[in-house]
Amino acid sequence: MIRSASGFCRSANVVSQMIYRYNPEKPGAKPEMQDLVPDMNLFYAQYASIEPWLKKKTKLTLGEKQMFQSEKEREKLDGLYECILCACCSTSCPSYWWNADKYLGPAILLQSYRWIIDSRDDYANERLSKIHDHFSAFKCHTILNCTKTCPKVFLKV
Repeated sequence: MIRSASGFCRSANVVSQMIYRYNPEKPGAKPEMQDLVPDMNLFYAQYASIEPWLKKKTKLTLGEKQMFQSEKEREKLDGLYECILCACCSTSCPSYWWNADKYLGPAILLQSYRWIIDSRDDYANERLSKIHDHFSAFKCHTILNCTKTCPKVFLKV
């Protein structure tokens, strides 16, 4: 896939890349073929750590009452639901490369913000306190690689 300067694909042709690894312990064997599939376990663990669901302080019975949200409150969330959690932004971020175990990265911070500003959620302060340390949110150095690699328009600068 070839990206133009604007970040969008110029061609729909996707080339599959394979890596062949030679195993010196088996000199007569053919090289092993491995696909270029990234390990996303840390990314998904970080996503789960922000508790990406609505949390209420009062117990709600399913179907008993709707969680009303005004149009103005809903407009605050526009542009945050479009993230497809592809992790292109996080994996292109040098701050994330250097501190992936501590720094949440742009995708998780965006999703965390989405839940913090949701008017239906009662745990905004608790969510903020979970990411209020030296690494979780404040390790962004505004390199802005995330904006260049995001396939969605909402992260373009």
